[in-house]
Amino acid sequence: MTKYGKINDNVGFRKVDGVIRQLTIREQLLRVQNFKGINTIKHPTYGQMEIDRNKVESLLKLDENQLTNMTKKEFQ
Repeated sequence: MTKYGKINDNVGFRKVDGVIRQLTIREQLLRVQNFKGINTIKHPTYGQMEIDRNKVESLLKLDENQLTNMTKKEFQ
């Protein structure tokens, strides 16, 4: 007799141990620039914040340390 409706734990997905890499601020800004539906980034100091799409190109000229040390108003 065949059993239906149950998927065993070992089918399809593996359990992953360890840390999942976080996107850098620059990588998140590139996502905002390339995908119209994404307007937010997760800043390490300020948390989730909305980004002005008109400023993304100028923000991408800065390096990661400068982006981390900017104030919240400079992103908007």
